[in-house]
Amino acid sequence: MKEKLTINSARLWNNRMQLGKIGRTNERGITRLALSNEDLTARELVKKYMQDAGLSVRQDHAGNNIGRLE
Repeated sequence: MKEKLTINSARLWNNRMQLGKIGRTNERGITRLALSNEDLTARELVKKYMQDAGLSVRQDHAGNNIGRLE
């Protein structure tokens, strides 16, 4: 039988807030142009979140992070 997955809502919120700081603008928005430092920093952070959750992570040719629970 597969293990039941649960969501840690506090961690999810904190991760979203941390990610939201990358590329934040003065107008309360976020700008992360493709391949900019902000974009690459955000992708690396998401990759870390995925690895911390036990996923194997790869990046496709378009730069998308793809995580897999094995």
